[in-house]
Amino acid sequence: MAKSFLTIFILTVVLAFFACGDEETMTWVQSSDNDTHYEVSDAFRDVNANARLFAVYEYIEPTDIDPDQVKWVGVNAKKPEERPLRVGFSQMEVNNDWRIYENNSIFQEAEDLGIEIIYRDAESSIEKQSQDILDLIQEEVDYLIVAPRQYFGLEEAFDAAREAEIPIILVDRTANGEAGKDYVTCIMGDFIDVGRRAALLLADQFPEQKICVFEVSGTMGSSTSSYLSEGFRSIAEPLGWEIITVDGDFDRAGSIEPIQEVLISDRDKIDAVFTHIDDSAIAAIQAMRSVGLKPGSQIAAGEIPIVSMGGYKDAMKAILSGEMLATIECSPRFGPIIFHFIQRLEESERIRSRIVMPGKTYDIANVQKYIVTEGY
Repeated sequence: MAKSFLTIFILTVVLAFFACGDEETMTWVQSSDNDTHYEVSDAFRDVNANARLFAVYEYIEPTDIDPDQVKWVGVNAKKPEERPLRVGFSQMEVNNDWRIYENNSIFQEAEDLGIEIIYRDAESSIEKQSQDILDLIQEEVDYLIVAPRQYFGLEEAFDAAREAEIPIILVDRTANGEAGKDYVTCIMGDFIDVGRRAALLLADQFPEQKICVFEVSGTMGSSTSSYLSEGFRSIAEPLGWEIITVDGDFDRAGSIEPIQEVLISDRDKIDAVFTHIDDSAIAAIQAMRSVGLKPGSQIAAGEIPIVSMGGYKDAMKAILSGEMLATIECSPRFGPIIFHFIQRLEESERIRSRIVMPGKTYDIANVQKYIVTEGY
């Protein structure tokens, strides 16, 4: 391979020595040759190389499931001898910068390692994604990377992958299924924790106050948005906050109109905004301007603070300009960590069934430091 997983992730070796939960072994088979075509954007190549890498320095205990439910899962290694390892990638959609960078991270890492990628874009349809996975199974891939559009709807595809003995790795969202049976691991942020952190950031701005928060959700029905809302409400509800929610669908252009409608109908109630993705935060800034409201952290002056999740360069610029309070990192740089753990599976190691991607909080205190190296 073009570079060593061990070199990139040398500090992750600690994961192999500390087990929790049950052990599971999944049995899989090899598959045969196929072609693939993909491109890595030049913009992604220009990102600081170190910023593309994700290193697991220590195991992060998830809060979205009981830690005792985390299993150690292994597979029978494929180890193809006469061709590269072949990996199918089922993406849910490419409707924002985050998805573009996620794709490029996976494509770039596969290219660097000499791994073949067969890619499918579900174009925001869970039905198409299910069929895409079935098509990738017919391509006889060795592994499947799946970014699920919604929690429910992929059960048939998961059954088919299990029957074909093709291991599935879920990324950035989870889906209806059982670790060790339907998929090997789920690699994503701890969105319950992110939701809590977002609420605490606003609580600091409104100490001991009952406020009205306008929540712009991501795709309703997705695990990501469900967890973000759950975490946020675990802090907000005991404080007596009112929450108004609309579906922003993780889409910048598509979320502007529903945001405007709420800002007009409830403009006298809204004290703060929590968005599930920076796209919606930028849309909220635009919508506020259009209806005569002012985003920002100067609450005494009538400004409305916005807290989001992402880490977009646009959001970092908004923080620098005073129009956003903070954004909590949700890194799209999955490529190195996905293929690191695939390599460990190929080396007949067991890996945890839930792997947490950590994320910084970017605010006015640190955003200048990170905007060049980590913004995207």
